[in-house]
Amino acid sequence: MPSAALGAALARCSFLVNGVSEQEHARALHPCDELDVLPPFAGP
Repeated sequence: MPSAALGAALARCSFLVNGVSEQEHARALHPCDELDVLPPFAGP
């Protein structure tokens, strides 16, 4: 089970599934899917 700090960090991340932005965090992944987790980027 992830720690509270990890959960808070992941809540701020963006996710790509097969190179496409995914907003539905409950989406099931298939064995051939590629998941990218992008950290929040600081802006000016």
